[in-house]
Amino acid sequence: MRSRVHVLRILFKAGVLPVAIEFMDRPIIEICENFAKAGYPECEALLIVEVEGSETEIQDQMDRINVIAQKHNPVEIRQSQSAAESEAIWLGRKSAFGAVGQVADYMCLDGTIPVSALSEVLRRIEELSQQYGLRVGNVFHAGDGNMHPLILCMMPTKPGDLRTLCEADGARTYCLGFALRSAVALTGEHGVGIEKERFDGKPILSWRLGNPNGY
Repeated sequence: MRSRVHVLRILFKAGVLPVAIEFMDRPIIEICENFAKAGYPECEALLIVEVEGSETEIQDQMDRINVIAQKHNPVEIRQSQSAAESEAIWLGRKSAFGAVGQVADYMCLDGTIPVSALSEVLRRIEELSQQYGLRVGNVFHAGDGNMHPLILCMMPTKPGDLRTLCEADGARTYCLGFALRSAVALTGEHGVGIEKERFDGKPILSWRLGNPNGY
């Protein structure tokens, strides 16, 4: 998983600026594949990268992306050969939240992390997942670090279910707290809301704004 994040940094440093880069980890890949039949490979994590331009520009960018990706021993590198294939790839990604909702209830987190901190934040989220015994899936806009960890749980329908919900909320609190220590912004696109009131006034801008290589 870390190698996928490392590829991001190298792409940016190499001057490759795709119009979209999406990250999906194994839990999300499996759920979305079952839902959309997009043909995703079996792997720990994948990146969906989209480029645009003239045919020459597109091929040049794809060649550079392939060279960089090959250095990190990918399970598979697949280049879409048709509009239909591209639509299938994007269908899985765009269906992620709905697909997860068919498997379990979930709590969605939202925060913007510098790409340089993504590996560490993902590692810590995995540790918290194991600590709380809860499945967590990660799907997010990798190009701008806008993360969306999805904590899978079952909402309580009887008194005994409350423990699971409390554990999920505890995991959410720790995930938010840890992510915010690395965050550029308290939210990326879903707003602040009442769940982040507890962090109001806490320092969240730990990113060194003076660093020209913030990625």
